[in-house]
Amino acid sequence: MRRTVTVMIRKLAVLVLTLILVGFSAGCGDSEPVRVGTKAMMNMSMATASSNTMPMGLACDSAYEWFGFCEGDHLIFCAGGTWWDLNCGVLGFSCEEDDFVDCY
Repeated sequence: MRRTVTVMIRKLAVLVLTLILVGFSAGCGDSEPVRVGTKAMMNMSMATASSNTMPMGLACDSAYEWFGFCEGDHLIFCAGGTWWDLNCGVLGFSCEEDDFVDCY
């Protein structure tokens, strides 16, 4: 258990540092995925793995890593080569897109 927590903390630290170094980009418009916010990242364990390609043909690769979009209260985002589905409603939030897409 302790090892699992340590590994998760290390992964989160690497993620935060990566985001700081890469920088956050502004939204790309309604039709393009936008950067995923921190609530979604912190609740990734609550998300369901979907597939590596979305129906609209977007492959989850390095170009879309930590980008996502809303489908109702569901936040669909790319991480680790897989598209994930996070139900913001279960967390007591709704999925919204602004400069970031996140559960607000």
